[in-house]
Amino acid sequence: MSSGGITPLLISCGILREEIQALQAQGRVVAHTHFLSSRLHSHPQHLSKALSAAMAFYRTKFGQQVVIVYGDACLGFNGEMARLVADHGMTKVSAVNCIDCLLGGHGRLLEIDPEHRFFFLNRAFLQFGRNLFNQDPVAVREQFKMLSAIVPIDAMGDLALCSEELQRVSVLTGLPLMALIDVGLDGVEKVISEAIARSPR
Repeated sequence: MSSGGITPLLISCGILREEIQALQAQGRVVAHTHFLSSRLHSHPQHLSKALSAAMAFYRTKFGQQVVIVYGDACLGFNGEMARLVADHGMTKVSAVNCIDCLLGGHGRLLEIDPEHRFFFLNRAFLQFGRNLFNQDPVAVREQFKMLSAIVPIDAMGDLALCSEELQRVSVLTGLPLMALIDVGLDGVEKVISEAIARSPR
């Protein structure tokens, strides 16, 4: 819902596009949206510039009624994202990253995986990683050797349709597939609604 009668704007990573659009279609989140390319995750400096430009641009129309749907760690692990958002006087969701958003935020991901041993995959991350998974199998296994397993996480109820691709990623990385976690849209709705409620009116 919006606060103060003003419909807010969400600036979000494209990784969560389908989930947020589904929430909009169901009337569970009332907001305008601007999605940045998920490819920016591969280049934190480019992401920082693109996000800063988007916040500056939309501030002229929405003021402080802009909510940033990015995780704390999306620009690094030393508070870079929080500082960038604060510099623009805006509000962000309380989440470590996009997967934590799916789980309801507030570090729920760290409770499930405190030692960072699992590779969480939703459908968008599966698509995002296709170039990576098409690299030399030896190089792929080397990159993932520090992990223990793949955890499929499904918010849209359709990840089972990607079972063959999940199996292929499992073979390529050498990581076993754990049972799929069906989280639905409640987690994303929760972190976005909380952030909208916290944003200045």
